[in-house]
Amino acid sequence: MTTNCFTHLRHAAVIFLCMLAQPALADESAAPAPLPALVLGKTTLPEAREIWLNSGATVVGEGHLAIGGGNGVDGLSTVGLPQALLVTVDGVEFESLPVARYAFVDEVLYAISAQLQNGMKKKMAFKDLSDDELSQLQHALTGKYGKPRPLKDLFATKANIFVWDRGANEMVLTVNAISGSNLSLKNKALVKKVEAYTKTECKKHRQKGPGPVTAICL
Repeated sequence: MTTNCFTHLRHAAVIFLCMLAQPALADESAAPAPLPALVLGKTTLPEAREIWLNSGATVVGEGHLAIGGGNGVDGLSTVGLPQALLVTVDGVEFESLPVARYAFVDEVLYAISAQLQNGMKKKMAFKDLSDDELSQLQHALTGKYGKPRPLKDLFATKANIFVWDRGANEMVLTVNAISGSNLSLKNKALVKKVEAYTKTECKKHRQKGPGPVTAICL
């Protein structure tokens, strides 16, 4: 025989037990569940768009990866790789940077990058870091991921490229006052896939004869 709690309200002890038996109310002040992270090699373009929408981030630029040079967003090339889409988003968090460019191949995320200093002085969505801020970022990355592998480009007199191997991915910090400084995280396998697509697309344009696209296609 079951006991109806509310038939014994005159007894304080029973009232207390009845209170314990009632379902707990949800804590309306509880913090919302954290948004899922974007994962290279796994997150799809539709999933990324949903995450950005739910987080209040704003897409500020979008275009296909340019063939030969540029990136399809900055206006440096008029021919893009149809399989690779770049989306610049404001209001995100990529290594403490609020604006980042997300690259997708066949609608799968393969790279995230951020411009740190714009050597070409072209107006863009990215805010330039000061030299001190750039140095602080490099120090933070070293503290987080360990000592990087130092390299230098053709015209550098000392190491200005710093590489962190992160398993299937690779993070690269490039410091260059002329061409611009940037930070990128790329999936090694999918980068090769993009390179293969680019090679095939370049071949198509070379067959059409010389021009500005084929002049910079490798």
